[in-house]
Order: sequence, then structure tokens, then C-alpha cells
Amino acid sequence: MKRHVRLTSLFFTRLLLYFTVIVLPLFHPAIVVPYDKEGWIFWFFLIPVEMFLAFFPAPPRLTFKRWISAGLGFAALTAVIISGFRLSTLIYIGGGMLAFMLTALIFRTRGRGRIFAVLELFYFGIVYFRLLSFSRASEEIALKSHGFTQVVLIVAICAFCLHALVIYLAAFEERLHKKSRRELAFFVSLSVPLILLIALVLPPDFIKHSIVLNELGQPPESKPLSTDSNSENGTPQYGGQNGRGSGKLEGVPRDRWQSLSRKNNKQYAAMLVITKVDTLYAAGTYRSLFDPKKGFTENNDTSLEDNELNTFKTRHLLQTWKWPGRDQYKQTRQAYDVHIFSIAPERYLAYMPFSVEPISLEENAVPFRYSYDAVSGLSLASAPALIKLEDLSPQQKQTLKPYLELQLSPALKQKLADMTEDVRNSKLTPYGKIFVLLQLFRAYQYKAGFSDDTSVAAISKFLFETRSGDCTEFSNAMALLARFVGIPARVVTGYLVASKLQTPAHKRGVHLLRQQLDVLKKYPEQDIFLVTSSHRHSWTQVYMPVYGWIDVESTQFAMPPRQGGDPNDWKVVIPYDERIGREQDALRGNAAYIALLIGIILGALFAAMIVGVYIYRYSLLVYYSLLGRRNTAKGLRALYGLLLMRMAFRGYIIKKPHQTINEYATEYPELAGFAEYYTTLRYKQNIAPQMRERLWNGLRQEYRTLVSGMRGKGVSNSLRSWFSLRGLFYRW
Repeated sequence: MKRHVRLTSLFFTRLLLYFTVIVLPLFHPAIVVPYDKEGWIFWFFLIPVEMFLAFFPAPPRLTFKRWISAGLGFAALTAVIISGFRLSTLIYIGGGMLAFMLTALIFRTRGRGRIFAVLELFYFGIVYFRLLSFSRASEEIALKSHGFTQVVLIVAICAFCLHALVIYLAAFEERLHKKSRRELAFFVSLSVPLILLIALVLPPDFIKHSIVLNELGQPPESKPLSTDSNSENGTPQYGGQNGRGSGKLEGVPRDRWQSLSRKNNKQYAAMLVITKVDTLYAAGTYRSLFDPKKGFTENNDTSLEDNELNTFKTRHLLQTWKWPGRDQYKQTRQAYDVHIFSIAPERYLAYMPFSVEPISLEENAVPFRYSYDAVSGLSLASAPALIKLEDLSPQQKQTLKPYLELQLSPALKQKLADMTEDVRNSKLTPYGKIFVLLQLFRAYQYKAGFSDDTSVAAISKFLFETRSGDCTEFSNAMALLARFVGIPARVVTGYLVASKLQTPAHKRGVHLLRQQLDVLKKYPEQDIFLVTSSHRHSWTQVYMPVYGWIDVESTQFAMPPRQGGDPNDWKVVIPYDERIGREQDALRGNAAYIALLIGIILGALFAAMIVGVYIYRYSLLVYYSLLGRRNTAKGLRALYGLLLMRMAFRGYIIKKPHQTINEYATEYPELAGFAEYYTTLRYKQNIAPQMRERLWNGLRQEYRTLVSGMRGKGVSNSLRSWFSLRGLFYRW
């Protein structure tokens, strides 16, 4: 009874430590684990329940078959509820059964699951290591995590040591009542100094980063590139000499690629976007807070979706993130898959992101090594549908109040009032007002480019003096005018991905990159967009009833750039290495060698495992043989186990766990003498020393007679005796 209570206490301690691991990331500012419905059910319900099933109804409370059936059945039922009948169902079932088996091996095998206990510690160690790694991922994240990371360190050390102690005592349960004080003292002596080290010795700037910016200086030298005459679909057609950007493609060796600069009239590759959408606004930063001097800036109000969206640029994800309220937009937005290979680690996503996967590193696609997938819900709003929408309700205006706020000088207010008088006094619908405001820009000159001056003074100068600017001036001015006439608006910066921006040079660049990078070959060439530094863009988002936020291109009615004023006509520079093709051919030519190498490694691992098993076999025989020489209770059990092992190796029927030695002797009468001596020595009390000595001598004589009788003639019998593993892991 005491043993059961002790094991139960250890079980609940282990369960508490498990919950510590899966809950801790929810509170850490550097880590995002957005458990969706499936994640909550799997981690917080299926796994703990499987642990309970493995511990409490274990045999003899249930038969072995019913016990296993309960664990497997519950895992299968829950997995079907989570994901239905899909491939992921097997993953959930496997995860549940893994938790079941680990718990059973640790707590219900009387020490035989020790090796699995060690594996579990490795898993938790990796989790804690990753938590600390993410805490030091960047200066910004480190600052947000300041103080919390020290807490994580202390919790991780304590939890890991405590977990090791729990697993150790559960695996070596015979020590629960003998040497537990020594284990506890060891735990305290290990964890307390580490905690003091973190609290007192570790420097305060442990998580502080020194950011070093390498000045580029002159952009790396580039050389003209040409495509092969043939592609997979025949000769690629990129336009003649009169096409935009025709023939303006250059390359820089991959190992010298340094920057996304736009100097020297060149545009440098930034990312490759794979999508079937003709035009995609890949957002990086949302600006909704209006400052009287700085203009539109980022809003840190956590109650606004801007704050959530702005973190995606550098946020660390451990699993797929899903937009919580995406279901309400299913009727007004179409989901599209977008896959991006980027040179920079920042993430750019089209609004609204329905789901986002963690960034993975594609080392074979350097420098486009940052790869991530997303599903974005693109608005289905059309002009005829939008023009019919009524104004926002008072409740909506209250909710969207942060996107309507403006703090302007009286002079600027008067200028805007004069400029928008017709719009404000009209009975137009919200989108009708937006359309009229866009018409105002017909008299403005668009200069393609991207500037950083978003101040109110710069926007005022653009509206009322120069009437010439790039996308930054147009987008900020449009957001300002929209708010002034009562329409919620914000400014978004990122990249514009559009087929109209893919000049012949961009398409040739895609063709060459697809030839060099195997990761691109699974995508149709027509779905790959080469996005460069010239595609940096700023645009306006306005809020429309029913449809939510929609992208507005405020430059569409402006006068187009003058001849030579479009940076998208500059030379396109891509990372390129002529040796890539030859290296990949060499790798493909050595595929047989690689397969052979993998086979050798797997064979070596298998051979090592077999050797380890036989080392264990003979070590066990030697151990039992030495221990069996003693006239003690342990020696008696060792001699008994040694005899049963030799019988199993020789092909005898393995004794069932419930059988006594006398019952087993009814199947093999030659065991009768050994069984009688063994039973007497083990169970009879108050045996005289001389009688005990004679009993031990008789027992050993019977053992030698039995072992001698088991030695059959012939090579096959000898080989069986030497190499049989039958019943090796069975304990009597």
C-alpha cells in the first residue's frame, strides 16, 4: 500500500512537470505557441488522460489486453474527434500511445523502463533549451524577456532536476524506502548551486545583445546573365528589345551576396513569392497611430489587431498559427496559399493571414534560405458591391475610433476642409467617398520609389505644394484624407507582388533561379514572382462594412512616372553561381554512393544494437553466476533465474509469471529435485545451519545435473546455447 502511495505521488509530480513545460511558453513574451482547438485537446486532454490510463487501471486492475485496448481505443477516438479520418489522425494516435507507453514503462515495469526514462529527460531538456534559445533570439525579444528569462532558467533547472529525481525513483522503485534521502540530498546539492549561480553570479546583461551592422559600402560587382535556349516548356519568351527591362539581368555570386540595396540604378532580389494571385500586397508593418508631427506610426495598443499583425514580421512560431476570427470572413474573403523564399528573416504576409507556419531554413536555397508558408484571405470586394454599402453604425464607429483619430493644426484642418468640401457635403456611401478622394490624385505626379519621410509636414507639402511624390506620400495622404471624411484608415508598408511588375528581366531571373535551386522545381514557373528592392511599397487600407479592411492603391489615378523614373526598369540583380548546376549534377551522380553511405550507417547502428544485446546477455549470465555462489536470499533468486534463462536459451517452454517452481516442475519432472530444495530454502523458517548447508549443496548439485542434461549434441544445439536471445528480457 505504501509503495502505491509513493508511486502515485511521483506520478502526479511528473504530470505537474509536464503541464509546466507546455504552459510556460504561453506566458513567455519571446515565444508564441497559439494552441488551436486541436492543440488544446491534444496537449491538455489526450496526453494527460493517456498518462492516467497507463498508470491507474494497469494490471492487475485490468487484464493486459483490456488495459492496452483502453489506451489505444481512447487515443483513436479522440484523434478522430480532433481531425476526422485523415493522415494527421495517425499522428495524434501515435502521440497518445507514446505518452501511454512511456508512463507504463516508467511506473509499471519495476525498473525495466529505465532507458525510456532517460529518453524522456532528453525530450524535456531539448524543450527547455529551445525556450532559452528563443529568449536570446534578438535584441528586441531579449529586452521584452528581460527578467522573465532568469525566471525561466531557474524554473527549467529546478523542473529538470526534479523530473530527473522523479523518473529515477520511479524506475528504481526499490530505492524509495532505502536510499531516497541520498537521492534527495544529491538533487538539492545539484540544483541549489545552479539557482544561486543564476541569481547571483550570472551577469545582468546575460540576455543583452550587441547588434553589429556591417556597412556595405559599394554593392558587390555583378555580371550580365543569360538564360539557356530551352526551358521545360520550350524556348522562354520574355519580350523583345522594346519590352520593359528587356536584357537587364545581372548576377552576383551567392557567397558574395550582401545587400538588398537599390544603389547604382540596380534592383536587388529580396524574395521569391509562389502564388496564383495576380496581385498581392505583402504587408510587413501596419501604422494606425496618428502623431501630430510624425504622422502615421505603429500602434502598441494590444487591443488592436495592428499589434498582433506587426509582431509577425519577427515573431517566433513553434507551430502553425491561425487567425482566431477568420471564420467570420469566409463569405467575403477567398483563401489562397502563398509560399515565400526570402533573403531576409523578416516575414511578409498578405492581409488577412488565416494561418502562418514557422519559418524553416532551406540551406540548399541560399541566399533564399528563409522559407515559410501562409494562407491569406484576400478580399472578394468589388467596386459595384462596395458602392452599395451603407455608412458605419455608431457601434462600429466606436469600435474603430483609433482608426479615425486625427490631431491637426487649425491651418491644416482648414486646408483639408476646403479640399474635401464636396466629399463631406455629399450623400455618397463610404466607398463612394473613397473613389472621389482617389480622383483628386489625377493632378499629382507619381514618382516610383520608396521614401521614409512620413511626417505631417511632408504629407502637407505633398498635398498642397509639390503634388509629386512616391508611394509613401500617396498612401499617407490618402489615409489622412479618408480619416478626415470619417472613414477608418491606416497605412501599410511591405512589398507589392504583381504580374504587371514582372518585366522580362524578372522573368528571366525566375527562370535561371528555378534551374539552379531544386526547391523551386516543384512549382510552375508562371506562379513564381521575383520580388526586388524596387517593389518596396506603401499603401492604404480602409475599413468597409461587411468586408472589413481592404487594400487601396492610391497611386492608380496619378500621372505615371516620367521616362526613366521607374526603378522597376533598373537592372535586376540576382544571386547566381555557375557552379551550382555542376554541383547538383555531381550530387545526383553520387546518389548511389549517398544511398550506400546511409545503408552503411544504418547497418552499423543495427550491428551496434545487436552487439549491445549480446553484451547484455553475457553480462547478465556472469552477474547471476557470481551472485548465485552466495548462500543468501539474493544468491538463491540469482541461481533460480540463471537456471530459467539457460532453459529458455535451450528451447524449453518459458515459465509463466503466475506459475510456482513446483507447478513448472510438473511440465518438466527433472526439475522436481531443484524445486524441492529451492522451495525449502526460500520459504521454510528456522532451518539449522548444518541442514541449510546440506540444502544449498543439494540445490547446486541439482543445478549442475540439470545444466549438464540440457547440453545436447551437435553444432545446432551449441549454437542455440551461445546465441539464443529467447526470454532474455523476461524477469522471474
